[in-house]
Amino acid sequence: MNKEYSLTQSKLIISIISPVILTLFFLPFIMSDNFEAWTYMNLVSWIFLIVFTIAYKESIFAIYLFYFGLVFVMPPIILTPEKFLQHGWLITDIYIPLEIVPTLLGVVTTFLFLSIFFMGFINDYEKNKVSEKYENKLRYSIFFYISYFTCFAIVSMFNIQEAIAVFNEGYGALKSGELSVQKGLHIFILDMIFISMTFILIYLRKFIWLPLFTFYTITLLFIGERLPPILFLFFLMIAYFRIPYKSSNLIISSIMLFFVAAPFLMLIAVFREGLDDWSTDFIYFYTDIWNVLGHSFDTLKAAILSANSEIAVDVSPFSKIFVYIDVISNRIFDVDLNLGGKSFGHQFTKELDPVMFDLDRTFSSSAIAEAYFFLGFFGILFYAFFVLIFVNVIKKNSMIISPFSVMLFAIFSSRFFATIRGELFGNIFDIFIQISFLLPFLILSVLIFMKKKDSNYKVIT
Repeated sequence: MNKEYSLTQSKLIISIISPVILTLFFLPFIMSDNFEAWTYMNLVSWIFLIVFTIAYKESIFAIYLFYFGLVFVMPPIILTPEKFLQHGWLITDIYIPLEIVPTLLGVVTTFLFLSIFFMGFINDYEKNKVSEKYENKLRYSIFFYISYFTCFAIVSMFNIQEAIAVFNEGYGALKSGELSVQKGLHIFILDMIFISMTFILIYLRKFIWLPLFTFYTITLLFIGERLPPILFLFFLMIAYFRIPYKSSNLIISSIMLFFVAAPFLMLIAVFREGLDDWSTDFIYFYTDIWNVLGHSFDTLKAAILSANSEIAVDVSPFSKIFVYIDVISNRIFDVDLNLGGKSFGHQFTKELDPVMFDLDRTFSSSAIAEAYFFLGFFGILFYAFFVLIFVNVIKKNSMIISPFSVMLFAIFSSRFFATIRGELFGNIFDIFIQISFLLPFLILSVLIFMKKKDSNYKVIT
């Protein structure tokens, strides 16, 4: 107990003192406008933060910061600061005046310093007493597996048909809702049942879910969804193998995911554009990934330009909700509401690169860019606090005690990591929308196929 208390106290002390010390080192570079040196100081802060989180075994936080740094710390160094910081990498019309560059670097620095500070306030649930809620066997197992395989077959076949349609008609047809293959209500219901039953199999540690759900994920990738399905599968695997939150294997497997997934995601991007840019040079996929990460940095540049009145763009934080309403209305009820959600990537691409916009391509979004766009530096504080809250939620639900904790862990984790190169508010809404869709089917599946266990507490270590 004394050891745990001393570790908590030392973590809190380091998290408070470190930003102050780092600020003293930063000040000379900030005052001299030495932007290249500033980028390297961000690199030092990032490395310190990762070492700090790993030393205290805060795995999820460490992994999130690792990927954040790949997107917002490394590109200015890899792609040369003097050229990268003032010019757009994907949208070349983006130009950052010299006097605004300190704001660009300062946003990243502020988030890193706040992350160090909030590190001291991550809760420790590891020693809490928890109970396994359900028995480790199925009721009506034959009916369960027949239903599971049927849902898998029907949904996967539909996904394959949709992927073929995307290949033939283009990804733009899918985004605009004009694809010839449309998901109906029956496919949606079977999809929800299949995912809900997967949560049960993961809780029961039945291996059969893994090859089936992996195949299902691959079909989603070829439709063009890319990162969210991979993250969802990855965190379901973490839950299935019961990798402890504080295990170094969690960090190692996450870093390996980057090297495995990078060329595959690039390949999927080529596929959904019709293989026009097909290349068998997989080394190129690894090198070009830095250009892709540089594109994500463009989102922050665009947000800062808008905040400094260099450009005027109308963006709604509720755009994802409007998209969901549009999709449900169109695909299930065959009614076009055309609410026209004004997403960050959609609106900025329309303003900065109309030609690319007309090709149904955007540069997406990022949580840090949206936070700054809507709330300025107060938004960066909100974003850092959001990271703290989500790390605590994920950490708590990493203790798998029921199919419901599997669902919460996988959804919160996958959407949390998607915010690095995706919408902040959109992914928050996604979490609650996905849970609201899945929860009724999961409750029904649990009531039919599982039996509650008598209260039998054990300590999770």
